[in-house]
Amino acid sequence: MDIRKVHNLLLDEVDVGIHVIDRRGRTIIYNKK
Repeated sequence: MDIRKVHNLLLDEVDVGIHVIDRRGRTIIYNKK
């Protein structure tokens, strides 16, 4: 999945998963499933 799409999903539904910024500045999503 495109990281920008993931980040947009994060902005829309923050409580869907825990987001972490990795060392390269990318947003990583850990789903709560």
